[in-house]
Amino acid sequence: MTVGEKIKFYRKQHKITQKQLGEKCNIAEITIRQYEAGKYIPKIGNLQKICTVLNIPLNELLDVDGEQNWDKIAKDFPDSSVLQIENEIIVPVLTDELHSYRKNINYLLNRLNLDGLIITNAYISKLLKQEKYITHEPPPLSK
Repeated sequence: MTVGEKIKFYRKQHKITQKQLGEKCNIAEITIRQYEAGKYIPKIGNLQKICTVLNIPLNELLDVDGEQNWDKIAKDFPDSSVLQIENEIIVPVLTDELHSYRKNINYLLNRLNLDGLIITNAYISKLLKQEKYITHEPPPLSK
């Protein structure tokens, strides 16, 4: 199940409409609808609000183990988007600063074993074939 499908599932279990959920979370009804349809990537802060209203832990909605402190991430970085690729939850990007993105990526890469690095390399190779993801600026010098 995707995150959007899970939101819908738990919302229906609580017998509330998309409009009611939106009102309780202070999120527009159309946004809830688009989350459920998989058209919008929810921000982790909004997921936390939804979980609070639906009385479920964020880890359950994201279908991840308790290893990552998602509640703390949601509190500290509410505007970070939650990415889901092939039913895997990707650690949210924690800041808008390019340097911090790269630092976060380096940290994550260092946690991967060889198989993980091979898969990561394949994803990056796919991204580099798409013009919309390529920067034409020279890479920064290492510090």
